[in-house]
Amino acid sequence: MTDNHGYVLAPLPVAPVNETDMVLLPKGLNALKQVAKEVGLDLRGAYVNLDGGFDSRANRKAIFNTGRHAAYDTLVDQVMSLITDPKQMESYSSPDHIAEVVYEAATDGKDQLRYVAGADAKATYAMRLQMGDEAFRKAMEKQFFG
Repeated sequence: MTDNHGYVLAPLPVAPVNETDMVLLPKGLNALKQVAKEVGLDLRGAYVNLDGGFDSRANRKAIFNTGRHAAYDTLVDQVMSLITDPKQMESYSSPDHIAEVVYEAATDGKDQLRYVAGADAKATYAMRLQMGDEAFRKAMEKQFFG
């Protein structure tokens, strides 16, 4: 793994030539965390930029879980299983649509706090407004944690 200047931050694990880079990422992240710990490098707030060949559910989860405390595992796994469910994901807004709304928010010059992007978010936000904050929080808690 390298930084944006090409300097090596952590060695990648060695593997046979017929093993794809995609399956090596979790081991590479662990190697990076170990090197960072040994040299006192704080990785909080760091970004990971990967090409499309690394995109997989397992790698997204490995990146998401980096630095996560074990006490949260059950809760995070419950939430992740709900939000990454393929049937649920069909209702999500497209990345292009979200990008359009983010661009609008950044460039429209309005003094506006919230921009609700996509039909899924608009429906959820409308439900929050109708129910009130506390009832909405309880409904989300029930949906995600039973």
